[in-house]
Amino acid sequence: MSEKVRREIEGFLQQIGIEYEFDEKNKVFEIALPLEPFIGVKLEAKGFISIGEQWVLTAIPLMNIAALREEDKLIILEKLLKNNFNLSEVNYGLADTGDIVVHAESHIEALNYKNFQVEFYGIIFGVIYFLKEILPSIRKYEETVWRYYIR
Repeated sequence: MSEKVRREIEGFLQQIGIEYEFDEKNKVFEIALPLEPFIGVKLEAKGFISIGEQWVLTAIPLMNIAALREEDKLIILEKLLKNNFNLSEVNYGLADTGDIVVHAESHIEALNYKNFQVEFYGIIFGVIYFLKEILPSIRKYEETVWRYYIR
């Protein structure tokens, strides 16, 4: 991991006003996104920023797919795929852990404040869209989802 890239990301997070801690052992930023200004509920979404050799990955877990009944998985995954296509700068994905995430990647050579900010705000919008537009269609899973958020 490049120390220069780490310092740049720290600066970007400070400019945006996002609280973070750097986990030295795992070499990731642990971040908390305040959602209250957007949804009117005192919540923070927890996520991470990982710096690889060529890419910076930012991700916010939304829920674990294992919590869904089989018949609901297809409904949710279809909604997420459609939104990947229809929403600018919003990318939903499925991590190896089974977590449904909203994520963004930036190539290290293209890393600058403006690009980082656009990608980061896309992630914030993706979290809010999930909570406001997708979660209501699967209300029975709300308790499973809320464990991902700090109240």
